[in-house]
Amino acid sequence: MLVAALLVPVVGALVAFLVPSGRSRRRLRRFGRSDESSDDLADEAEPEITLIVADPDSVPEPAAVARAGATSRTAVRIAALAAAGLWTAIVLLGGATAGQLSAQGPVGPAGAGASLLLASVSRPARRGAAVGGALALSLLTAGLALAGGSASGGPTLAVLALAGGAAVITVTTAKENDGGIAAATLALVGMVGVAGGLVQVEAAGTDATTAAGRPLGAGVFLVAGGTLIATAGGLRPRRSASMLLPVGLAVGVAAGATLGALGEGTALVLAFGAVAVAAGWAVAPEGRGGVRLLVVALALMALAVAAVPIDALPGSPLVEGRVSPGVPAAWLVATAAVVAGVVLVPSAALSAVPGAAAFAVVVAAEPSPAGLGVAGLAVAAVVAAAVAVARSDAAPQPGPGDDAAGLALSPLVATVPALAVGAWLLVAPRTWAWVGDTNLVNWTESVALALAGGLIGVVAAGATGRLAVPRSPHVVAPDPVMVVTDPPVARRAALVAGVALGLTLLALVASS
Repeated sequence: MLVAALLVPVVGALVAFLVPSGRSRRRLRRFGRSDESSDDLADEAEPEITLIVADPDSVPEPAAVARAGATSRTAVRIAALAAAGLWTAIVLLGGATAGQLSAQGPVGPAGAGASLLLASVSRPARRGAAVGGALALSLLTAGLALAGGSASGGPTLAVLALAGGAAVITVTTAKENDGGIAAATLALVGMVGVAGGLVQVEAAGTDATTAAGRPLGAGVFLVAGGTLIATAGGLRPRRSASMLLPVGLAVGVAAGATLGALGEGTALVLAFGAVAVAAGWAVAPEGRGGVRLLVVALALMALAVAAVPIDALPGSPLVEGRVSPGVPAAWLVATAAVVAGVVLVPSAALSAVPGAAAFAVVVAAEPSPAGLGVAGLAVAAVVAAAVAVARSDAAPQPGPGDDAAGLALSPLVATVPALAVGAWLLVAPRTWAWVGDTNLVNWTESVALALAGGLIGVVAAGATGRLAVPRSPHVVAPDPVMVVTDPPVARRAALVAGVALGLTLLALVASS
């Protein structure tokens, strides 16, 4: 099943590539000439001279090209939905292994999240962009599966696969030419950080999958790299680069739990970053930036929660013996960020409530300065986000091309499973065994009482005219408007980051 989950996107890419491009070849005009004065005998006849005048290779037929692009994109989205189903089955079955590949812990959920994010992408409806997204999904999920394995050489192969996926996304983003090359550059720089951290690990002769014995600074490199990768994915919703969001979270949260004393400062910096992003969204004119900034703020807060150094709670078993009890809360918040990245509506952030509650339980049991600081900054970020939502329009405006014919799948196709995951997370987070012990006793009963009380209050307020109940609440937002072209300086920066990543990968291969 694990191998099938990795190969399904490749099959989708192959199908998309085989779709006719919609360009028709012009006829070749042939001009012949023969010498009429030649003898009739075949052995003495002069050969015929033929002049072939070829027109350009192909000419575009706009309607056919549009249909071909939509068909390619639909094939990739169907493959991504199938991959998401396989990854979800792997999670429900408790993980899977195949040689050096392993889908234990957060690997399966990250693969499912990346697949759903690709399934929500409908534009650009072009064959090349669709094929690139599918190949990137296969490379990124293979990198996560290699990182979860314990075989020697796994970390190096994992980074090579992740870097390959980031490179494919960068090329695809450059062809989209809608202002996303800067985010792709962030992802490349983040990959440099991840590779640089593993270079330090390999130089110290330690296993990258073991928390103990990490060299000073390697964890910080990994957290910084994961943060940049996740931020790049959050800034590019409904585009192929959005798949980077769960990848960066998987790397950053796992590394943040191993920082030890360095985690205090790192957690506060990340939490300040979340507040700054939410505040920027609140003060932006006309809500510019949209829900994508909320996604980034949730991702930064998840990384901050993971980095807080907290000892074990009494009676709380720890994952692998060294992970702090704050990590389950971080995984829950990270999942909420992915759900919000798929549906792109502010109400999706409610799925972060279980993670916030789990972190509050941990901080209450051990009120360290770093934990209290992160909790306070989380409240400030919530207030800023609430102000931003209040200032934004109730109904988001669709971007150009949302009503274009030929897109057989709408964002709702990927949103339905994402909303189901968010509802499951909100109602029964304790059933998520892969995150660890959340210490949320009687959570389901408390949520049921809160929902019942809230429903009664809403109905009463609506009946008395004190509350305007919306007739058609939005469960999914249209594609955000992205009309900015990539400046030449951004493309040069991406090239420099790509060169730096290549050099770092060479150093990693040499040190392994």
